[in-house]
Amino acid sequence: MKNSTAFILLLISAATFYTWIMPQYGVVETMRSEANQYQTILANVSDLTLKRNQLLAQYKAVSPTDTARLSQVLPDNAATVDLARDFDDIASRYGISLKNVDVVTDAQSSSDQVIAPSSGQYGTVTVATSFISTYANFRKFLNDIEHSLRLVDTQSVDFTVTPTGNLYSFSLTMNTYWLKTSSSTTP
Repeated sequence: MKNSTAFILLLISAATFYTWIMPQYGVVETMRSEANQYQTILANVSDLTLKRNQLLAQYKAVSPTDTARLSQVLPDNAATVDLARDFDDIASRYGISLKNVDVVTDAQSSSDQVIAPSSGQYGTVTVATSFISTYANFRKFLNDIEHSLRLVDTQSVDFTVTPTGNLYSFSLTMNTYWLKTSSSTTP
C-alpha cells in the first residue's frame, strides 16, 4: 500500500507539474526575458540622459557672444535686407557707393560653391552689385568681406577702366549661405 500511495502521489505530482507548473514556468521565463529587456532599455535611457545633460552643459557653456558670432557665420534665415546693409556698410568705409544691389535667395548653384547646394540644409543667397572705386579701395573692400564673419563665396568680378583712368567700374557677384531649419523664413 505504501508503494501504491507513493506511486499515486508521484503521478499526481508529475501531472501537476506538467499541467500547471510547466506552463507557469514558461510565463515566468518570458517575464524574466522582458524584465532583462526593460533593464537594458533603462540603462540606455540613463546613458542617453547623461549624454544629453553633458551636451546641454556644453551648450550652456558657449557664451552669448560666441553664439551671436556663430549665427552670423551661418544665419538661420536669408536676411537679405541685413545682408545688403552689411555689404553697404563695408563699402562705405572706403567711399564706395554700391549701385544696383540685387539679392536673390536660393539661386541656381554653380559647381565651385563652398557648400554643396544639393544638401537641402543650406539656402543660397546671391548678391550682385556694381560700383565705381579705385583698385586699392576695391581690394580693401574685398578684404573686409573676406574677414567678416559671414561666409561669402565670390563668384565673379568684372571691371573696366573709367574715362578718368584712376577709377574702375566693378561688377561683383557673391554667394552667401543660410541654414534652413523648420522655422526658417525667407524675407
